[in-house]
Amino acid sequence: MEPHRARHDPIVEIFSTTVVDGILLRAEAYDLANRRWYRVDVRDATSADPKWLVSTLTRRLRQHHDVYAAAPPWNTLVVADLDGEQFLTQIRPPSKVDREIRRALVYGGGQGRRRRKGPDDSQRPDGQRLPTIRVDALRALRYLCRSADRCSWEGRECVFKRIEFDLDVGIVADEIRAREAALQALRGIRCCDGRAAGKRDDADKDMMRRFFSLVPILAVVVATRPPWPQGTVAGILTPYAGRDLEVLLQQQQQQHGELPLTMTHLRALTRGVANMARFGVVHGDIRYWNTVFEEEEEGQEDRLLLIDAGTIAPGGYEGDARALGSMMLWCLRHAPRLRECRERRVMVVAAVCALAEGDFAAALSCLSTKI
Repeated sequence: MEPHRARHDPIVEIFSTTVVDGILLRAEAYDLANRRWYRVDVRDATSADPKWLVSTLTRRLRQHHDVYAAAPPWNTLVVADLDGEQFLTQIRPPSKVDREIRRALVYGGGQGRRRRKGPDDSQRPDGQRLPTIRVDALRALRYLCRSADRCSWEGRECVFKRIEFDLDVGIVADEIRAREAALQALRGIRCCDGRAAGKRDDADKDMMRRFFSLVPILAVVVATRPPWPQGTVAGILTPYAGRDLEVLLQQQQQQHGELPLTMTHLRALTRGVANMARFGVVHGDIRYWNTVFEEEEEGQEDRLLLIDAGTIAPGGYEGDARALGSMMLWCLRHAPRLRECRERRVMVVAAVCALAEGDFAAALSCLSTKI
């Protein structure tokens, strides 16, 4: 297991299966929660299915931890029967088990580029405007979701959005570009205290939240160890801003509650997206699962912030304004303070109609109506 990682109950996925010599099933398995690859060999290739492979490997990983209270040294499980009771474990070279990350993102020296084995990829972030840190600086890594870990850095609770698979390279590159575009837009804009927003200090991060309703990037994380090539980007680091609305709703429903959203939350988020549109910054995938509820602390009111910016959602994304309107309708269904007041319902629906036309000013006017 990688350094500074806290164990999580296994979440195993099967990425590929191959039949060898007509009798041996070889599976490529990945424990998402602990970021580790395994190989599973089954002597009877005719009966094993992916669900059985997942349950068998998961059971063996749990059993090992129950006995040794540690991650297993082995990375290969050889199963002789479909009951999974006759098995042996093996330690193979990582190169024989781990899936290599073939693409890489380089960032630094005022220039960034994506790199991979194969055809050249010439897309580049527009210069370096974000600080970099080494991946070894991250502590207390804990599984959050696919390609994201909670962690601590310099005493702060953060999220490490990591390049875990080849497809993550483009996503992280897009997110860096989106934040760099936002930082460029903030240049010349002055906070109410008169400080320039383009300087690399806490004012930048506060402005990113207040002006664009975006969770800021604290740093680009640079690799010093596998699975990433040395010196390439391992991911990005953001502050932990809170639970996304999908997770928050699930947790609230378990306690027979709903979302604590108000017109103030929707108005502030709409203003942030309007500012992004004004300065040519595109989020590309505004959804409730890409919106976090940052709870009040240190005199700051709670608010909605956007994460995962920069990559245009597949399937005919109709733009940030319409996507924001669709998300508002979802919020209306799940937030009693919005839903149970007729006047608020009418104003939210009117704002959604305005957003469908790309009219942020009219939407803000609707959401600013005192009720």
